Amino acid sequence: GGDFEALADGDVDEDANFTDFFDGFATYVVYANEAQGTYEVLNWLNDLEADEDLLAEKGFGYVFDFQNEGLYFSSDGTLSVQGGDITFNGEYLSITDFIFSFGEGDDDDISFDYVSGYGTLGCN
Repeated sequence: GGDFEALADGDVDEDANFTDFFDGFATYVVYANEAQGTYEVLNWLNDLEADEDLLAEKGFGYVFDFQNEGLYFSSDGTLSVQGGDITFNGEYLSITDFIFSFGEGDDDDISFDYVSGYGTLGCN
């Protein structure tokens, strides 16, 4: 997500930062031959080491939030696929306050938490 209209129109100030135009991005993946329906979200900490056969008909997601400096990994919930839309409804493992602080001695500010989340991505 971001202000793509401003970028397309050339409304970019020479002092602009990356985060002035890009809010973040999300990726959702479903392990299915033809995704359609509702899928259980796998837990990044437990299920990614599982046999690939156990991952069939499950999914996961992750979100980078540049505005609030966070990375979110799906940990519980569902992904629903309907046509060109995919909807997440569940819980994320939230890792915040770190994206722009690596190498600056701010590692003590990194925080972890579980947060609720939902949203839909779509294609036209």
